[in-house]
Amino acid sequence: MATQLRAGTLRRTRQHGPALWASWSVPTTAAVAAVAFAARILVVVRGEGFHALAGYDQGVYYAAADAFVHGRRPYGGFLLLHPPGIMLFLSPFAALGSLTSDATGMAVARFAVILLGTLNAVLVTRIALRFGPVAAIVGGLFYALWVPVVVLETQTKLEPLGNTSLLVALWVLLRRRAQPISARAEVLSGAALGAGAGVKIWGVLPLLVVLGWQLLDRGWRSSCRVAAGAAAAVTAICLPFFLMAPDPMFRMVVTDQLDRPPMHIGVAQRLYGLTDVDIWMRYSQRSVIVAMAVGVLVLTAVVLARHERSARVVVVLLVAQTAMLLTAPSFFPAYTTFVIPAVAVILAVAAGRVAGWLAPRARVLRIAGVGVLSAAVVVGGVLLMPIKVGGGRPFFGTELGALAGKERCVLSDTPIVLIEMNVLSRDLRNGCTVHVDVTGYTYEGELALGPQDQVLARSKNAAWQKQVLGYLTSGNAVLLARQKGTGLSRASRKDIARWPVLAKIDGYTLFARGPQA
Repeated sequence: MATQLRAGTLRRTRQHGPALWASWSVPTTAAVAAVAFAARILVVVRGEGFHALAGYDQGVYYAAADAFVHGRRPYGGFLLLHPPGIMLFLSPFAALGSLTSDATGMAVARFAVILLGTLNAVLVTRIALRFGPVAAIVGGLFYALWVPVVVLETQTKLEPLGNTSLLVALWVLLRRRAQPISARAEVLSGAALGAGAGVKIWGVLPLLVVLGWQLLDRGWRSSCRVAAGAAAAVTAICLPFFLMAPDPMFRMVVTDQLDRPPMHIGVAQRLYGLTDVDIWMRYSQRSVIVAMAVGVLVLTAVVLARHERSARVVVVLLVAQTAMLLTAPSFFPAYTTFVIPAVAVILAVAAGRVAGWLAPRARVLRIAGVGVLSAAVVVGGVLLMPIKVGGGRPFFGTELGALAGKERCVLSDTPIVLIEMNVLSRDLRNGCTVHVDVTGYTYEGELALGPQDQVLARSKNAAWQKQVLGYLTSGNAVLLARQKGTGLSRASRKDIARWPVLAKIDGYTLFARGPQA
């Protein structure tokens, strides 16, 4: 009798499940979107606003877009160590900045990335809804509130776009076992993955994983359709620039990345970095790391359960991405967000499975489980988010830009300074030499190597000192904003400090070329 009752309950759950999930769809998606947007805006507001000096790379990509808008060619005309996808994405904002002010263009671009991050959280939610409302709540809120992702999705960097591309592909492809996938959907997923590879070369890895999975799971026709979509996207994004400068583009995008000097960060330290414990906790304990690792293993086992076979591709993807991060020559904090879409989906599917096991047994447990899980994620996100993490440093760009108004070519060791001073577009219009990625040249050719091909620190590299000093002193004014990243030696800084001081505000000094300089 008990068995019959349980069977009847299961049948009713399966019959009413789709209707239940549909009723959860809109409010869950709206709630996750609101939380994700608020969290990202909070990072900016608690920090120094949209005009802070927040990171080096986001200024590089915006400056590349601005140089492109002003008619300069990437690879052949200026250094760009990545595929052109990020440059193309930011070009409309750079065009707006050239018509209004560079600072305005950057602020609007950063707001657009916040919207993109909100979309990413929504995509996780929509993917997870196929595995139940609990899955949607857990997966969506995890992505919406995971601090490293929140911080990164307020800046014009590569990773937010890459995550969008991957999540669009998973949204199109990832279905419950009984749900069909159309040929058009397979082509679209390939196009999304191809677009991701057109932003960052690492995007090739998710593409290869999905191609292999489609081949094994659905046959060669399906895999070919995904490959066709990817080829079309990569061709549209990259081919025009490759035809203009084939050798420089291949060298910068592929060779320079593969030949980057190793950072000598061990596997254990990288695994620790992947957990992002040092970002969202004020202390670290080995027991925390062990608990998290065990949790991931258990959740992975849940995903591999027979009834969620369609989600196994995400586990394979996570393993492949983690292996890449553990073996890549360089390892920076932003890299950890590479695995978060897969982690979010795995958490979501696992939570959906647990809720599915509890649902036939006790409705109270199901409701309580939803409440506890969602409350834990929300409260945890609020409590663990540092007040000013990722907010950047304050910078009086408007004032310094006004004081530099009469100088024809204003340069800096980081392009974000030129953007916030509203002199970047003016420099480009004036025909000034502008390095959109100042320190990127240390990855080009043999500049970073010493006499016996050993890797030299920038501050001890005579060839680098000569090149960077020659660039910074080629204009009419210069402002240094990076304390260590540029690697200027003490002698190089003294050479620049000989120039007359045009302005000094809040620790930033604007030097202008004197008659004897």
